[in-house]
Amino acid sequence: MNPTQSHNYADQKAPIMSAKAWLFLAVKAVQPFFQRKAIKMSIRWTAFLGIATYLFFKLSSIGWLNIIEALPTSPEFYLLSLAFVCLPIMAERLAFKMAANTISMPPLKIFIKKHIINKAVMNYTGEGYFLHHVSRLKGMNLGSAAIIIKNLALVRTFAANFWILLLILSVVIFGNSDTLHAITPVAPFVTNLVIAIAVGVCIGGLIFFRKLTRLKLGIAGKIATIYVIRSILAAGILILQWNMVLPGTPLGVWVLFLTVFFIAKKSPIGGDLVFVGVALTLPGLNGDGASIAAMLLTIAVSLQIIYSLGLLFTYDYSWLKPRRPFKTATSGVQ
Repeated sequence: MNPTQSHNYADQKAPIMSAKAWLFLAVKAVQPFFQRKAIKMSIRWTAFLGIATYLFFKLSSIGWLNIIEALPTSPEFYLLSLAFVCLPIMAERLAFKMAANTISMPPLKIFIKKHIINKAVMNYTGEGYFLHHVSRLKGMNLGSAAIIIKNLALVRTFAANFWILLLILSVVIFGNSDTLHAITPVAPFVTNLVIAIAVGVCIGGLIFFRKLTRLKLGIAGKIATIYVIRSILAAGILILQWNMVLPGTPLGVWVLFLTVFFIAKKSPIGGDLVFVGVALTLPGLNGDGASIAAMLLTIAVSLQIIYSLGLLFTYDYSWLKPRRPFKTATSGVQ
């Protein structure tokens, strides 16, 4: 083979070698991502199954028949669950009106479906659905809609962390901080971590407010007030529900119960299951294990039923309507 032929052979082979190299680099670049994702998913599912198994044996030790007999029968109990679902929807609608400062508003069913998708499907998934519909409003586009939703999410995060701080401060005022720390061996660490995150978010939100959002400080303050009042009213609804099943429980214990509820909701692994597991071991509740378990399970199931009915109510049934036959230019010609 002469040098010219060798040179031509190398030129022909170079693109093939280059393609193989790029494919190898792409696989090596993507592989760690899938490995990390698989590890995270396996850890999450292992923890979820562990908590679910613990709850199953815990409830079995209480007795399933005892739990069924202790199920709440008052209609007001279930109406409060409906109010618990409707409250954040109304608050979000009012907050959007302040943030958007526009006459056009999405229909109520859009807010309902957004909330249900966030709660029943996956957190923050409903924001994408909401973004699609807000961007179609008169005078809106995708960019302006995204800014409004981002501003609401930032203020909502600030208000949620401020509410957590208020709850933990209330636990200290009622003298139940030792009980909160004694729930599990890691409870002091988790509580201090939540406090540190909440304080960091609140302080960071105030310091970097102007860099994070273009909302006027007065409007942002009003929206944050709406979210905090929403949390207070939601807490009142929960306490009313709980007190209907376990009357006579001191207010301080309910505040501790609320704190555990909102902290458990921040858990990335089965927040509802974590709350039920912790709640069954909390001291000071004026009731037996069957009543507590029946109350918590009834609330969880009733919320899922309300979410399912809400999805049916907001579903787009337009595809079920009969379509008009397509008219051609020769239709009607004999």
